[in-house]
Amino acid sequence: MFTRNKLKRIFLMLISITIFNISSYAMEIAENGALFGERYRVVVSSDIGGTDPDDFQSMVHLLLYADVFDIEGLISSPYGPGRKEDILKVIDCYAKDYYNLKSYSEMYPTPGALRKLTKQGAIDRAPYAGVRQSTEGSDWLIKCARRNDPRLLYVLVWGGIEDLAQALHDAPDILPKLRVYWIGGPNKKWGPNPYQYIVDHHPDLWIIESNATYRGWFTGGNQSGEWGNKEFVTKHIAGKGSLGDFFNTQLGGTIKMGDTPSVSWLLKGKPEEPTQPGWGGNYVRAWERPYKRFERLTTKDDKIEEFGILEIALPLGNNILKNPKAMLIVENQSLPGHVADDKTMRFRFSPKASKTYKFKIESNIPALNGKTGGITSIKVPPDAAQRPSSKLPNWWTDNPSPEYAEDGHIGAKTVNHWREAFLKDFAARMLRCQSPKVNGKEPFHPINAVETKDSSTDAPVIFMVGDSTMSDKPLFPAQPERGWGQLLPLYFKHDVHIRNLARNGRSSKSFRAEGRWDIVMNDLRPGDFVIIQFGHNDQKSHDPKRYTEAFGSFKENLARYVRETRSKGGKPILATPVVRRKFANDIELIDTHGDYSIAVRQVAKELHAPLLDIEKQSATLVKKLGPQLSKKLYMWVEPIEFDAIKDGRQDDTHLNAFGASRICDMAIRDMRSTVPELVRWLR
Repeated sequence: MFTRNKLKRIFLMLISITIFNISSYAMEIAENGALFGERYRVVVSSDIGGTDPDDFQSMVHLLLYADVFDIEGLISSPYGPGRKEDILKVIDCYAKDYYNLKSYSEMYPTPGALRKLTKQGAIDRAPYAGVRQSTEGSDWLIKCARRNDPRLLYVLVWGGIEDLAQALHDAPDILPKLRVYWIGGPNKKWGPNPYQYIVDHHPDLWIIESNATYRGWFTGGNQSGEWGNKEFVTKHIAGKGSLGDFFNTQLGGTIKMGDTPSVSWLLKGKPEEPTQPGWGGNYVRAWERPYKRFERLTTKDDKIEEFGILEIALPLGNNILKNPKAMLIVENQSLPGHVADDKTMRFRFSPKASKTYKFKIESNIPALNGKTGGITSIKVPPDAAQRPSSKLPNWWTDNPSPEYAEDGHIGAKTVNHWREAFLKDFAARMLRCQSPKVNGKEPFHPINAVETKDSSTDAPVIFMVGDSTMSDKPLFPAQPERGWGQLLPLYFKHDVHIRNLARNGRSSKSFRAEGRWDIVMNDLRPGDFVIIQFGHNDQKSHDPKRYTEAFGSFKENLARYVRETRSKGGKPILATPVVRRKFANDIELIDTHGDYSIAVRQVAKELHAPLLDIEKQSATLVKKLGPQLSKKLYMWVEPIEFDAIKDGRQDDTHLNAFGASRICDMAIRDMRSTVPELVRWLR
């Protein structure tokens, strides 16, 4: 017979399991990214001023968010007539709005600083080899990657990939430091050679190849009323400072911004986990990059996957001209042929859509001149992601599943699902250009209120600050680890918003130093709650960035969190850390937190703050279960259980879904007695 508690635990486990089957774009995005305190180093490579004006729009957007990034380089790269002067043109508009922008954040870089890091990259498309010679842009990329900074370097490629390929060729040692988001598709069409060079010579590169997903920024999603591509610019962009007016001159005042998903990937979501939902879309592990070589002229009966690389190698025969030349003419492209050592003329072409292409050869070689052919590009197979390439372990691309496609563009729904949210944020940012912040207050505008709590209810927000035992964990690919804060929303009515800001590896010291506490202080309102749980990482005496003394700086940090919460009208709740499963001789549970748990209790008593004594309750449970059964609470995983944990794991600190639900039970039990004002919001 099932007791009520047993049924509850089964329900929680079922939710933990079935949530894997929910479409990821329909899930809530983790409160992570540049808008939540992460500070990313960024280099942008753009074909701005080239074949498509949308790079100008994306550059305006980037500069509006320049205060939350460390922008280290703006590189003008092919394809097209664009040059670095086109980037400087946008910076000139930024300079006119700089006074207003700076009133909102001291972190906006000066126009002069941005001009200094603007560099000219490759001007011409790369030859068949994929690389040619270094440029100011490729050298700058190498310099940025080699800086003595422990952070990764995020390279956002909006155009040709030539400068990235050249940098990797000249300095392969920089590869581990790079995280690349490339707007492929049409850009691959114009530059198949550097792309194939990277695939062949640098397969370990960490890269997102967005061939179609990026189209979700301007295709599909909520386009009604003010959220339409034209209407949004008219209402929220035009007339908003110099940047807004400049934006409005591009593409007839209509949104495209096809490169912006790369920036939004860093703004909100988990960039380190491409499978997770975010404003920049979510992606799957890449299958073998489609490539076909023919030693004859192809016809429409020949097929290749869209976005693949077609290579045609045609024999030149024995009587080779002194200077043989040939061009493959495909629609609006003229692709130069390459004379290879095996006496063939080689062409590469990448189809950006699924359809039949016709082509013709123009050459000074009589046997080739005037020859015609074709190729049929077919849709990516829906099950392609089920065959990830072992040769490309860090390569990600569009999700080919039909449920994520918009208007035939695979993956686009993983971006446009968030359209209203990212456009609201963009609109609010545009207001900064229009007028300065006065006396610390932002000018009122309805768009600034879109994310505020519904005034019709007094339901509180519960902020959670702490470490990995509390933090949200990825759901894809399937793996069992959960933080107890991840399951806490299941215990509260839907009106209550749980903002889990806890992050892996943080201590009471590093959480504040990284600017994460600033998020709480900026958003906390009277009546909101803040659950504060640290201790695990404060113990780490070998790490000066995290270590605190239990009865010294640790207590001081906790007390400061409590006082600052109260200063904003919030209600602090302290929590002792989750017990570690560590037994002596498989009999006696060892207290690994010692003075740190005592310090939490002391601060709670001294400042009259509610206490969730999770350490005490979890220790009681682990002792009761004993050395073997207690493993069921923690990350003890056999090698064969989860593909994401192929080698298995024996972890006595971090919780699985079942363990997290038991810790939630403990937290709620203490809340009922120590925080009675929260009881009415429980389910």
